[in-house]
Amino acid sequence: MIDATQPVLQIGEIPVTQLAREYGTTMYVYDAEEIEQKVNSFRQLMHKDVHLFYSLKANPNPTIVKWIYELGANLEICSPIELKVVKKLDIDPNRILYLGPGKTTAEIEEILDYGIKYFVLESMQEMEEVNRLAGLRNLHVEVGIRFNPNMSAKGSRLTMGGKPRQFGIDEDQAQQVFEFAETLSHLDIVGVHVYNGTRILSGDVVIENTKHVLTFVKQLYHTCHFSLKYVDIGGGLGIPYFKNEEELDFEYTASGIRSLIDEFHSEIGLNLPIFIESGRYVVGESGIYAASVLYTKESKSVHFATLDGGTNHHMAAGGMGNALKHNFPIRVLNKMTEPEVRPYHISGPLCTPNDVIAKHLSLPHIERGDLVGILSAGAYGLTSSPVLFLSHRLPVEVLVYKGQSILIRNRDEYEAPELRSLEAWLQEKQQLGGYS
Repeated sequence: MIDATQPVLQIGEIPVTQLAREYGTTMYVYDAEEIEQKVNSFRQLMHKDVHLFYSLKANPNPTIVKWIYELGANLEICSPIELKVVKKLDIDPNRILYLGPGKTTAEIEEILDYGIKYFVLESMQEMEEVNRLAGLRNLHVEVGIRFNPNMSAKGSRLTMGGKPRQFGIDEDQAQQVFEFAETLSHLDIVGVHVYNGTRILSGDVVIENTKHVLTFVKQLYHTCHFSLKYVDIGGGLGIPYFKNEEELDFEYTASGIRSLIDEFHSEIGLNLPIFIESGRYVVGESGIYAASVLYTKESKSVHFATLDGGTNHHMAAGGMGNALKHNFPIRVLNKMTEPEVRPYHISGPLCTPNDVIAKHLSLPHIERGDLVGILSAGAYGLTSSPVLFLSHRLPVEVLVYKGQSILIRNRDEYEAPELRSLEAWLQEKQQLGGYS
């Protein structure tokens, strides 16, 4: 686990300064035991019919994906490269959910050929294309339909439904969708997907949104009389980043969802698998982004610390996706217990004034060679950043487990890095004399 109580930040009992000496900066470091705890807690507390689907978009590193999969989670993917990752890992296609509003013909062909079980479509034109391609293969395909409901998610930091969206088919067109499906001889609708919003930190909001989704599905089932085999209620489980944000009470949230699912099953007379997608909640708090201080200076009474990495590696800290710029949890990793002495602007090496990841952030005295880190950086860090902007090299990615570390991405693996098998690595460490 990440320990922020020591003078030097520790991840899995390893000082981050030790990792920086071994691998260099910039780097992302992830705690495999933190991920394990999140997956196990989710599976233990949620309803027995709930299936966790890890969203690769949050962090698609193959070693992390394989670790999560082997802990019992299924996988949700939405791009050809994510499909390449799961094929490289030889993932069971019966444990894959594929969605996305803009699938190409070549992409659909690859999905059909791999035999992905949970295939979610988002427009009637896409239904027609899937039916055509399935016909060429003499296949009969079961699909889910993503619907855009009339209601918006309460309490989400990013709203996905309830407004004009590229995602899914409007609730008001549901009857038309099922009538159209009757004309498609190679396609059956068996699943319903609704994803209203994300980054939700209130258990009551998650429960209320889940209630709305299940009510919509129940009405759809009774109105359209189709063979319903699964329901995907989306996800949206958040983690705190900013001041005044509190941790989601997951035990309370899971309890409320369990009751809603029991009620839903009773009302429709079926015990269906319920899917919940989660990326940020599973991996977000497991990681940090660490960069070295190259220079410090004062400009017009503002103190700057310039790092060897910035918004090209963690764009969200630069304000992406937020209407207002808030400072992410950023610390001087080798001075965790030292007092704050002044506010700093934390900037990166890019030749643009937008490469600032924090402003007016109170920190201890910063010197050249210090390590500055963004905490809770395990999700949507590298994967949502413009890594090719100004052509700087990638940060390395490092996974820590049982007091040991393993390199899981080097600085030149821009697409899908090679799998570093956690199991083989652990066995090798044991053969060399166990864990230190």
